[in-house]
Amino acid sequence: MSEKIVNDLLRELGERETLTISPEKSVGEAARKMTLWDVGALVVTDTDGKVVGIVSERDFRTKVVPHNVDSNVAKVETIMTRKVETVSRNTNLKECEDKMKDLHIRHLPVVENGELIAVVSIRDLLVSTREELQSLVRDLKNYISPFSSA
Repeated sequence: MSEKIVNDLLRELGERETLTISPEKSVGEAARKMTLWDVGALVVTDTDGKVVGIVSERDFRTKVVPHNVDSNVAKVETIMTRKVETVSRNTNLKECEDKMKDLHIRHLPVVENGELIAVVSIRDLLVSTREELQSLVRDLKNYISPFSSA
């Protein structure tokens, strides 16, 4: 298989909005956005658009629900993960997979020159890998086909 990079994946995915939230917004608003957009995480950005954290379904499961946090009062900054792993457009997809596996995360913000340009999810990687494998199988079948009818 080819050595695809994040930029290849972003091209495959096409144009899509990068979903963010401010650290000052309520946890409830974050939950509503995630539900509305059917995503598992939001990148938290400051007023300059710089990545300052990420809030995920895991944060809700571990920091909100068990502690009966009032989601209309609590701010995103109180539950977000501050140490955010990021990748660049030139990062190899295998490196993204390894990072997600090793760190037990499902979302990687793509940052270029300090600016958030996209988010790559484990789902994106799986779909891309599946499509690449299906293409490889088709090519192999086409290659083998003349030999199998002899």
